[in-house]
Amino acid sequence: MDEKKQILMQTMALLMSTTPDTVLGRFLNFCLATKVDPAIAHKTPFELAQELIEHPETLKKWIAEAVDSDGDYSVDEMIALSELNIHDSQQFMEKLVLELEAIHMNELTH
Repeated sequence: MDEKKQILMQTMALLMSTTPDTVLGRFLNFCLATKVDPAIAHKTPFELAQELIEHPETLKKWIAEAVDSDGDYSVDEMIALSELNIHDSQQFMEKLVLELEAIHMNELTH
């Protein structure tokens, strides 16, 4: 199967395994509202995502960079950002990872 189709199927399955009222769901909604323009961000969307996963302690800086990455502050982006409701970055990222780990990834691919 085509690699992009495989990635799409996995992404769809992940999205359908959470809801918008969870930390993971709200975070994914923010990601959907944020458009990364590599010419402005000077990195690809994958590189930006990789930075957060490798350095979750940079969440607030990462969010600012993601918002600035397209040069266009949309209403949807600002609403999604406000719905993240982050009071403690470390706690937010811990909850996000716990929710992600609770999803049985092997069930997403079979």
